[in-house]
Amino acid sequence: MAERLIWGLVLVVVGLLLLAANFGYIPPFSVWDLWPVLVLVPALRLTFAGIGRAWMTLEGRRRSFRVPVRFGVRLVGLWLAAGATAELLSNVGLSRYGWGAVASWTLPLLLVALGLEVIARSGGATPRWSHGRVLREPSARKVSGFVGDLRFGARPWTFRSPMRIELWAGDVDVDLTTAGLPTGDSYLSVRVWAGEISVRVPDDVEVHVEAYCSVGKVNVLGVTREGYDLAVKESRPALRPGDAERRLFIGVQATMGDVCVR
Repeated sequence: MAERLIWGLVLVVVGLLLLAANFGYIPPFSVWDLWPVLVLVPALRLTFAGIGRAWMTLEGRRRSFRVPVRFGVRLVGLWLAAGATAELLSNVGLSRYGWGAVASWTLPLLLVALGLEVIARSGGATPRWSHGRVLREPSARKVSGFVGDLRFGARPWTFRSPMRIELWAGDVDVDLTTAGLPTGDSYLSVRVWAGEISVRVPDDVEVHVEAYCSVGKVNVLGVTREGYDLAVKESRPALRPGDAERRLFIGVQATMGDVCVR
């Protein structure tokens, strides 16, 4: 209902602007000057759609994205809608102030509001993995990246414990079913700010997992959680006997995204 109302109001406004230009109430303008409508509609949807729900689905060409409709997200949508409206009115000659003029005043206010929301939602301390001490050992292997995808296990490989993987934005895929795991205890830590984490574990190893996610979805050994401030700890014995006794300790953390350990 909200989305239909948004589209209806936008179409009415565009039609009235075209009629006003035809009757000479406002200066003539090109249809291309109406491009801010392309920003205005999704911005209004981000601001008002999904009220009463924790998530809103945005459809893309290849995949859909689930966006948490927190207060901060609505603030961003409102800021975009205000800028697009100012640019539209400027393009049709109804205002002297375009997007740039509006943004110079509203952007600082938006940043302050978002910062206050982050502080308000910071809540408790940052989750810490029970075996974090092991990862600080000099022998720990660290793999890090900024933006992109990190994948391990497309071919047989040797897992060297302890191993720490860190990525700012992107997907991390670790296939331990193709890895040569040593006898005894092995440790793996994966941390992503925004993206997806996928870890596959072999059946002949005892597994202990600690997973944390601020916003998104967590699926650990068949246990699924979805929403905010997620923390899941699960263990699983070896499903079939192996050549030697081995235990695998996994810690995964994502600020925004999906976490899957299976």
